[in-house]
Amino acid sequence: HLAQKAVPPLQSRFDEFFGSGNCHFGPFNDIKTPNIPVYKNDKMVGRYYTNFTIDKATGQSNISQIFLEEGLSFIEAQSAAKNPFFLYWTPDATHDPNYSSTMFHGKSIRGRYGDAVMEMDYCVGKILQKLRELEIEKETFVFFTSDNGAATYRRRDGGDNGPFLCGKETTYEGGMREPGIAWWPGSISAGTITHQ
Repeated sequence: HLAQKAVPPLQSRFDEFFGSGNCHFGPFNDIKTPNIPVYKNDKMVGRYYTNFTIDKATGQSNISQIFLEEGLSFIEAQSAAKNPFFLYWTPDATHDPNYSSTMFHGKSIRGRYGDAVMEMDYCVGKILQKLRELEIEKETFVFFTSDNGAATYRRRDGGDNGPFLCGKETTYEGGMREPGIAWWPGSISAGTITHQ
């Protein structure tokens, strides 16, 4: 929810931005609550549902693939310019309403939520593959986490927090304690676990 407050990303020391100030709530069909806008830097390039389609009936959308291409293009450009970079990549497909592209639609036994998680896993894999392809993986620290625990109130469509009580929108461990995965070949040994 970086851009929904008074200071948008480009005014918060980000050099580039693609996304929205909030998740893909909607669709809204009245002028008082328009669909959430999507920006490329400081220019609005469309709105969720209107220009960036999410079929709520089927749960299909290619938005994660658009986010992926934006992220990969950014990495390629920074690598070519020999610039150090910080990529804050935040897909929202696992947020209600869940969606996935055709390649992942209907593939998971966990329904739309599982399809969205499978696609996110694929996208993160593509980002790691790009870092290896550009031979910058040993100088790139990747950290994968979430902004909150799973939305357990959504049951099958909201994830699972394992042994932790409750989930998103609570201050119990299931809402506040998120796992993190750190990846940095040559600096962090594979299989390292910390309970901190």
